[in-house]
Amino acid sequence: MTLAMNTHSSSRRQHERGAAVFIVVMVVTLLTAVGVFAIRSASLVDVASGYNRESLQTEYVTGYGLLLTAHELSTQAASAYTNVAQSGTDDCLSTSGVNTAVVGNPFCYAFQSQELGERFSSDGLFGDSDGLPGTLIDPAGAAANDTDNLEARFVVEMTEAFQTGNAKGADLTSNQLVPVQVTLTARGFINPPRADDAVCTDAAAAGGIQEVRAHVVLPAVPRFAR
Repeated sequence: MTLAMNTHSSSRRQHERGAAVFIVVMVVTLLTAVGVFAIRSASLVDVASGYNRESLQTEYVTGYGLLLTAHELSTQAASAYTNVAQSGTDDCLSTSGVNTAVVGNPFCYAFQSQELGERFSSDGLFGDSDGLPGTLIDPAGAAANDTDNLEARFVVEMTEAFQTGNAKGADLTSNQLVPVQVTLTARGFINPPRADDAVCTDAAAAGGIQEVRAHVVLPAVPRFAR
C-alpha cells in the first residue's frame, strides 16, 4: 500500500511540474506589458506637451503679426499701403477665388513678417535664442546649423476695404481723407528648420498654422472708388 501511494504522488508531481513555470511566465508577461504601457503613456504625454507648446507659439506669432500690422496702419504709411492695395497686384490667399475678369483686381495687400521686421527692428522680430532649444527664430536670419529651434513667420492680408461712418481720429473737415474699414487676415506659421532651402522636407512641412481675422478702421486715408 505504501508503494502504491508513493507511485500516485510521483505521478501527480509529474503532471504539475509545468504549472509553476507557467505561472512565472504569466506574471513576467503581465509585468512587461504594464511597463511597456507606462513607457508609452509617458511618451504620449511628452508629445502632447510639445504639440500644446507649438500651438501656443503659433497663436502668439499670429496675434503678434495682427497687432503689428494694425500698429503700422495707424501711422501715416496707411495711405501708401491702401494705394498699393487698390492695384491688386499682391497675391492674397483671401482673394484667390475672385473672378478678376468680372470684378477686376481685388483690393489686397500682404504684409510679410520680414517686411515689418526690417521696418521696426534691425535685429528682426524674434530675438536670439541664446542656445535654448525649441525657441522661435526668424527664417531670414537663421544660421545654417541652427537645427534646434523653430522658424516663425506670419502673413497678414489687408482686403475688403470700404468707406465707413465717422471714426475716432477722423478728419471731418476734409473731403479727400475718409475713414475706411479693412479686413485683416493674419496667418502664423511655425516650422522646424529645413536643411536645404530648395527642398521642402516632410519634417519642414510638419508645423503649426493658425489664422485670425479682424476688422480695422483707418481714420484718414485718401478717398477711392471701392
